[in-house]
Amino acid sequence: MNAAAPEIAGRVRTFLTRKATVLRELLDTLGPLEGPWDEDLLERWAAVQERQNTVIQQIAEEHALLLREWLTCEDCPEAVHTELRGLSNEAEQLSAELATRYGALIERLAGQQREYTAQLQHLRKGRSLLRRYEPGMHRTANYLDTQF
Repeated sequence: MNAAAPEIAGRVRTFLTRKATVLRELLDTLGPLEGPWDEDLLERWAAVQERQNTVIQQIAEEHALLLREWLTCEDCPEAVHTELRGLSNEAEQLSAELATRYGALIERLAGQQREYTAQLQHLRKGRSLLRRYEPGMHRTANYLDTQF
C-alpha cells in the first residue's frame, strides 16, 4: 500500500463527513421556506444563504483537489473504498434531496412571480382606465361614450 494512501483516505473521509453535515444544515434551512412566506423570513433566509454560498464554494474547491489526489492513489484497500463509497453515496443522496427541494422552491417562486405579474398588469389596466376619467382631459361631453 502506498504510504500516502491512509492519509488521503483520512482526508477524504473527513471531507465527505463534513460535506454531508453541511448538506443536512442546508436542508434544515429550507424547512421554514416550505410554510407561509413573509418579508422577515425571506430576508433572514437570504442572509443565511449568503453565508452558506461561501461554504458551498469552499467544499467544491476542496472536492476538486481531493478528487485529483484520490485518483492518483491506486492501492487503497477495498475496505477503505467501500467505506468512502458509502459516505460518498450519502452525500450524493443529500445533494439530490437538496436539489429537489430547491427545485420546488424555484417553482413556487416562479408561480408567485406569475401571480404578481398578473396583478401588476391588472393594476396598470385599472390605472389607465382611471386616467380616462380625469377631469379636463376631454373636449367633448360624450367622450367616454364614443370610446366604448
